[in-house]
Parts: sequence; structure tokens; C-alpha cells
Amino acid sequence: MTSPTVAGGYICWIDRVVTEGTAVRILFSRGGFNITGGAKSQGRFVIGNTDILWLSGPKDGQTEPGLLLMNNESAILFGGVHDTCIITFAEVDGHIGVTAHSSFSVPPERPSEKTVFIPSE
Repeated sequence: MTSPTVAGGYICWIDRVVTEGTAVRILFSRGGFNITGGAKSQGRFVIGNTDILWLSGPKDGQTEPGLLLMNNESAILFGGVHDTCIITFAEVDGHIGVTAHSSFSVPPERPSEKTVFIPSE
């Protein structure tokens, strides 16, 4: 069974990562899925067809294109009970981007995990 978190060129439903000042914006792939998530400093959100809809926190009720992460921030995404991702702002060899850690598990199969650094454009 293939997880949607590892489909395509990247993991965690990420299409690309772009630099916005000292932060990065994660742009998600198009699809008919609804992924829920949360970021400690920003609140809970749902991803629907690439946009973020904030469900709680300082941006409650607002939408924006993708998820903005600052230095030292992370977000967790849930694509159902078996499919999770943790996306963390990262800097590797002088390049900023995100580290995406995907975990997929449907018993009785063994859990599948993958971590990828995705540099910002």
C-alpha cells in the first residue's frame, strides 16, 4: 500500500517551499484531500486544495496560500489516523527550507517512515 505522504516528488503533500524574508512558505500539492494540522504558535488548520484555512489561533477563519514557518517552528499534519507528518523549519549547509518527516502505518504492515530536507526556492 502506498501512502499519499510519499507520493510525488516530495513527501507530506508538499509541492514546493519558497523563501519569504527569514521564513519559508510551504505550498501544498493540489488534490481533493483535507489534511488537518497544527502549529504551536499559530493554531489549528485544514489544507484544502493548496490553501490553509485557520480553524483556531490568531488567524482564526482566515485563509492563506500555504503554511508560513519561521525559524524554530514546526507543524504536524494528519491525513487520517495512519498518516502523519512533522514539518520543521531547517537550515542545512547554509540553505533554508524544511525537514519533512512522514510516518505511515496500517497494521499488520510494518510502519514506513521517511525524512527529507526540502530546500527553499
